Amino acid sequence: AREAQREGRPAVERSRKIMKKMRGQGLTPNTRTYAALLEVYARAARAPGGRGMLTDAFKVLQEMRQNGVAADTVVYTVLITAHAMSGAAGAQRMFEGAMAVHDGFMVGVKGCEPDVTTYNALITVASRSIIAKPPRGRGLEDGLVAYEMLLKGGFAPDAATVNALMLGARGKEEVTLVLKIADEHNISPDAATISLAMKAAPRDVDHTLAMLDKCPKGCINARVYVTCMTQLTKNGAADKSLSLFEQAEKDGVKPNEH
Repeated sequence: AREAQREGRPAVERSRKIMKKMRGQGLTPNTRTYAALLEVYARAARAPGGRGMLTDAFKVLQEMRQNGVAADTVVYTVLITAHAMSGAAGAQRMFEGAMAVHDGFMVGVKGCEPDVTTYNALITVASRSIIAKPPRGRGLEDGLVAYEMLLKGGFAPDAATVNALMLGARGKEEVTLVLKIADEHNISPDAATISLAMKAAPRDVDHTLAMLDKCPKGCINARVYVTCMTQLTKNGAADKSLSLFEQAEKDGVKPNEH
């Protein structure tokens, strides 16, 4: 699946050959097998030439039904994730499509009920829609819709929820809103949260430095410093960027190639 994000269709074809080999050895693909195959399709959608992979993923779902293999929560969650990946191909209605999977296949269906991972995937789709090729989606606005669904479902948000929301944040006000949600649920920001928060207001040097200060010492790493230094350099604050290099070493963060 990881190779699919880089290779695209060739990785899908290899996965298909593996399934064919399984059948040749008398092994019957089950729900887990198809979930793994769908993840390959989902990741392949982000590769160059990935357009059409989302449609092909739904054909896999039809194939499951024809072979008498029942889908479950994991399978449909991977299908939702596929909508996030398809944004690289400029999908216009990513969030609507993901919600159609949730509403049409999962709600009220035994064994397919949404869980925290499902809702985090929906939030990720919403967030990625704002960075897809135009026309873009509504980002955090739609992400908050999925977040409310998560709460109404009786689930508690986790760090992945916060980071999925932050991915769709644009501007300091939206960053503040996501951090408030994290605080309300006693979720401490991690390196990913802080890095995404910095990128959400890319032209604000003060915001970038304020986010660095918010990063818990136990979470600060090279990723945080690289993101911070990159934002500062882009905004004409190279001197502050260089001073951070020394601060990073004091914090025990070893420099890397980035």
